[in-house]
Amino acid sequence: MDIRIEKTERAIKQAFLTLRAKKPLEKIKVKDLCALACINKSTFYAHYQDIFALSTKMEQSLIDEILSSLPPLWGGDLRSNTDWMTQELFRAFSRNQEAVQVLFSDSRQGLFINRIEEGLRERLAEVDPAFLVGKREGEYGCQALIRDRPAFQRSYPDLPLDARQLERVAKRVS
Repeated sequence: MDIRIEKTERAIKQAFLTLRAKKPLEKIKVKDLCALACINKSTFYAHYQDIFALSTKMEQSLIDEILSSLPPLWGGDLRSNTDWMTQELFRAFSRNQEAVQVLFSDSRQGLFINRIEEGLRERLAEVDPAFLVGKREGEYGCQALIRDRPAFQRSYPDLPLDARQLERVAKRVS
């Protein structure tokens, strides 16, 4: 990619994150973003259809980054390593906690859980195609977290994220 395009993309994304940390998505104006990024509105529109398209692209990139940072899953992982899988998911969240809090705040909160759930389902289905059609018996997902959240939090005190959100994802996936 051309270095000028990369530089413009970085400026747009940084300006968006700065504004998004201060305002709900619905209140961010292209004019304000362009002023902060030191670009023209036509430059912004050459890259994105609107603020919502930019937000959606950045959100999806973050979800992809979180999911791709998880270690590879193998068939046995679905049943025998749920504690490990939950811990790795927490670590992936904590590495990206600031971006998650900025991009998925206000009206976008529910999207984060839904997109993580969808991504986890896809990853699990790649390992075990029967997972999505429900042919396997037994529990899937993050069993330890679902069964006993306080015990899980005692086991992993250094993980700073809210266990209730991950528990909701784990229940949906399992």
